Amino acid sequence: MTNKLGLGTWQYGKHFWGDVKDDESLTIIKHAIDSEISLIDTAPVYGDGHSEEIVGKGIKGKRGKVFLATKCGLIHNQKGYFHDLTAESLEKELYLSLKRLQVDYLDLYQIHWPDINYPTDKAIETLLKFKEKELILNVGVCNLELKELSTLELLPELYSLQIKFSILEQDEQKPILDFCKSHKLVSLTYGAFEGGLLLDKYNSPEDIPQKSAKNFFYQGKNPKIWQNIQKIINEQKLLAKQKNTSLSKQILATTIEQSKASYSLIGCRTLNQLKENLSPL
Repeated sequence: MTNKLGLGTWQYGKHFWGDVKDDESLTIIKHAIDSEISLIDTAPVYGDGHSEEIVGKGIKGKRGKVFLATKCGLIHNQKGYFHDLTAESLEKELYLSLKRLQVDYLDLYQIHWPDINYPTDKAIETLLKFKEKELILNVGVCNLELKELSTLELLPELYSLQIKFSILEQDEQKPILDFCKSHKLVSLTYGAFEGGLLLDKYNSPEDIPQKSAKNFFYQGKNPKIWQNIQKIINEQKLLAKQKNTSLSKQILATTIEQSKASYSLIGCRTLNQLKENLSPL
């Protein structure tokens, strides 16, 4: 493998992921750290802060071994989800995240999504002020398209970019990863398994829960996406059989090879899933 694994923790917020047990989530976090996975990525919007709280408990006593990343700018309340990249909102989010995570600083603070109504450069300026106060060590952005990333005035101040990347969308996302490499930006990718859709767990789109991330975010019920996913599953199953390995390990290895990202984030709901992904191909 050409990069490192990081632990993604959207599932630990519970919202949109079914029956996720806190005790199991804590076990996974601790095992990941003991297995030398240093980067742990979370966000306040994952379960309205619950994921951050779980991560905070999981890293207790192990802070020195963890490169801790969280995000800002995506807000959830009773009216739904909305963006707020204003300085006042970002400062409020930062202190709430630090409290939930039970830490004094963050290794990486990332703008979760761009906002068409607010300049990303201006939001980066706010984060750089947090860096001056040593509340955060590095500034990152997530989910930016290449056009916006390449035209940022404060691009040299950025540490990283995080984007969704899987076999399903390699052609459209590869240019932005190449850009990161040429500009010495650390790249983080998530979604290698398309939220689990690539692991051959569903017989038809109808089996995918309506109110799940597999539907509203990864769009598993979309007929075209479903068809493309089945094609990839069949191809990767054949390769896995040839190599005498599991489907998940084959997909992860293929994704890492295609992306050549600095880190691939994996989301695991069970300890067995984590151990499976940690074992060599």
